Amino acid sequence: MGGWNALVKFAPEEEDEEYQAESDYTDFVMNQLLNDERFRFGICVVGYDSSLLKDEVEEALTAHFSSCGVIIHVDVDLLDKMTSIYFSEEEGETSAMNLDGSQVDGFKINTMLVPTTARSNPPHPPGETHCGYCPPAQMLEFADEIQEKIDFYMTEWRLNAMTKKLSVLKKQRARALKKQKARALKKQKAWALMTQKARAKEGEGSQSF
Repeated sequence: MGGWNALVKFAPEEEDEEYQAESDYTDFVMNQLLNDERFRFGICVVGYDSSLLKDEVEEALTAHFSSCGVIIHVDVDLLDKMTSIYFSEEEGETSAMNLDGSQVDGFKINTMLVPTTARSNPPHPPGETHCGYCPPAQMLEFADEIQEKIDFYMTEWRLNAMTKKLSVLKKQRARALKKQKARALKKQKAWALMTQKARAKEGEGSQSF
């Protein structure tokens, strides 16, 4: 590979178990967020007054789109100067899209549909490949929280694994000590019996004289 010889070897069992545990939990967290009902219907808004604070942007846009339907989640991205707004029903999303080009505090806004699980990866007929995949918006919004959850879980997992390993080592050590004591006791008994037989022979010898 690139002029280098690759060395392939089996990973230690502990590393393999840790990788599998992290992989399984990551899949669980990702699927949980992908299937979250809060993020089925949403729009992305741009063009508003980006000099406002995060709370101010959320308050202004919530008031502007409140007539469209029940708003269940708002994500203000100060860096990219865009805000995602999610509605409880698809009708709310449709009504919000109709407000494209309207004004909020004198600023003309534009609306577009946010990538959702269904839109980002729609089903395709057999044999057709999918290209142009865009991660659902909530996956980017909660990326840091997802990583924090995974890090916390794996810290707990490692502690539990270490505790179990120490427990096994203690049991093994206890069994080894028990066997060692049993062997020592067996040797003592054998030595005592041998000493007793030797003394008995000496007694028989002294009586013959």
